[in-house]
Amino acid sequence: MDISALSSGWAIFNNSSLVDKGLIKISPKKGYGERLTIFEDALFKLFSAYEISDVVIEDIYRGPSVKVFKILSLFHGVAYKVCSQSTGKEPELISVTEVRKHLGLASEEKVKTKEQTFFIINSALSLELEFKTGNDMTDACALALGRRIKHGDTELSLQFDHKLYSQVGVKDESIQGPRPKRKSKPKRSKKSIQKAGSQIPSG
Repeated sequence: MDISALSSGWAIFNNSSLVDKGLIKISPKKGYGERLTIFEDALFKLFSAYEISDVVIEDIYRGPSVKVFKILSLFHGVAYKVCSQSTGKEPELISVTEVRKHLGLASEEKVKTKEQTFFIINSALSLELEFKTGNDMTDACALALGRRIKHGDTELSLQFDHKLYSQVGVKDESIQGPRPKRKSKPKRSKKSIQKAGSQIPSG
């Protein structure tokens, strides 16, 4: 599972064969208590529909936003609860960096971005997804396959067009298109700052 507060991707595998995939989508207009309840109910339905023996989810890290980290931690807690009750085992955590490293070993390419991961999984599994609506599902697939490679599946091979892959950007250019540059605020000189300060009335 690739867990988020609004759109969590999931994928069911039998060994390295994809069985099913999907999204758990939750409206941003709902409060977090209601979102967590919806997420929990959806997971229980998913676990009751399939005989799931093992679960892998993407590990979270602090990153630049403490708020996002806290929110993801809430959803991860729900996932831990449902996994434990449904399978008797806790989910296995794997970082996105580790997944990309293992995909690189299987594909004989360097995998550094979300866009590159999407291209490999979308092509190798013949999913025919669009990035905007399908990247959460391809991330879930990547987690499952990355875990298999991590645990010693040396036979797993990902087949795709390497020439097209070379056109998927690593930095600004990607299959999403160029990312807009942020406008930087003009720097104020020391004189203008001092002048503005002198205009502030003192009490």
